[in-house]
Amino acid sequence: MRKAIMILLILTLPLTGVFAQDFSFEEMKEAFKDFAEGAADALPMTSTVGLQWSTAYIGQFPHLGFGPSVGFGTIPLFYFRNVFDMFNIDDKALIDQLPPQVPVELLGVPFPAYSIDFRLGGFGLIFKRADLGFKIGFIPYIPGKFDIKELTGMNIDYFMAGGDIRVNLVKQTFWLPHISVGGGYNFIRGGFAIPGLLGSNIHITDFKVPVESSIKTEEITYETSTLELQDPSLAFRWQTHMIDLKAQISKKILLLFTPYIGAGASFALSKAGGGMYTEILKDGKPLTEEEKDELNRLFKEAQQIDKTQQFPDLTADGIIVQSGAPGFMFRAFGGLSINLWVLKTDISLMYNILGKSLGANVNIRLQF
Repeated sequence: MRKAIMILLILTLPLTGVFAQDFSFEEMKEAFKDFAEGAADALPMTSTVGLQWSTAYIGQFPHLGFGPSVGFGTIPLFYFRNVFDMFNIDDKALIDQLPPQVPVELLGVPFPAYSIDFRLGGFGLIFKRADLGFKIGFIPYIPGKFDIKELTGMNIDYFMAGGDIRVNLVKQTFWLPHISVGGGYNFIRGGFAIPGLLGSNIHITDFKVPVESSIKTEEITYETSTLELQDPSLAFRWQTHMIDLKAQISKKILLLFTPYIGAGASFALSKAGGGMYTEILKDGKPLTEEEKDELNRLFKEAQQIDKTQQFPDLTADGIIVQSGAPGFMFRAFGGLSINLWVLKTDISLMYNILGKSLGANVNIRLQF
C-alpha cells in the first residue's frame, strides 16, 4: 500500500514549476477525460481487494475468520498523458525517477486499496450451505495523534466497503475440491491532492456560466468568466459502485497449502476525474460558499437540458471535473495460502480480461 501510494506521488510531485499559467476550461475537461476512462477500467478491479480468500467455502457457523487485506489494481500510464501534456510534463523524465524494479511503463500505475475482512459461516435453513463476508477500509483521523495530511503533506481521501455471499456447490473431500459460486457489492472512493506544486496562480479562461433566464426558456446561453485559482493543488478523484458475480475452486493440500483459482463478472458504475483545490476567484472576486452553491445549481439545471455539456463541481476545496462510465469487467484470479493452524497468509493475482490490467491481493487472517 505504502509503495503504491509513493508511486502515485512520484508521478506528480516533480511537477513544480512546469505548469502553464493560463488554460481554457475545455482543455481542462479534455485533459482529465482519458484519466476518467482509464480509472473506470481500473476501479472495479481495485474494489475487489478484500474478501478474496483461498478457501472457497469456510463451512457452517461457528466457522469464521477476520483479518486485513491490501492490494491494488493498475491503470495504464497513457491514461495520465493528457493531464501531463496539458501542463507540459515530460512523463518519461518522471518514470526515470522511479526505482528500476517498479515497471510502471509496462504494468501501469497502481491504485492501492486495503480493507479489514470478516467472514462468517452460514446458519439456518437459508444460509446453511453458504458463508457471508463483509469488508471495510478507511483512513482514520485522530486529532493530535494521526492526521494523514500532516504525515504526508497531502489531502488524501479513501473509503471502501462491500459484502458478499458464497454458496457451496461441492464440499471438499479427500479427492474433491471446494467449489462455490457467489455474488456481492463493492464501493470504493478515493482521491488525493498535492499542495504547493505551482508557486503561482492559475487562470481558467472561457469559463461558461449558464444564464438563469435562458434555463427557464430551455434555450441556454452562457456568460463567459475567468476563474483564478490561488496556488492550487493538483487533485485526482474517483469512485465506483460494483455488482459482482464469481465462482471459485480451492483444495487444501497436506493441511499446509490451499491453492485456488476463480473467475468473476462485474458491472460497475464509476466516475473519476480531477482538478484544482484552492481558493477560487471569479472575475477577480473570491467565490463564497453561497455563490458556489448557486453556480452548482445552475450547472445541474442546465445539464438536464443540454446533455452535451459537461459542467464542473465547485466544492469547498476548489474545482473538479468528473466523467461517469458504466462498464463490465471479466476477471480471472488465483493464488495460494499458507496455513499455520488458524493463521492463514494468502497471496493472489487478478487479471482484467477486457481492460488488460493486473491486480494483486494479500490477506493475513485468523480463520477458525
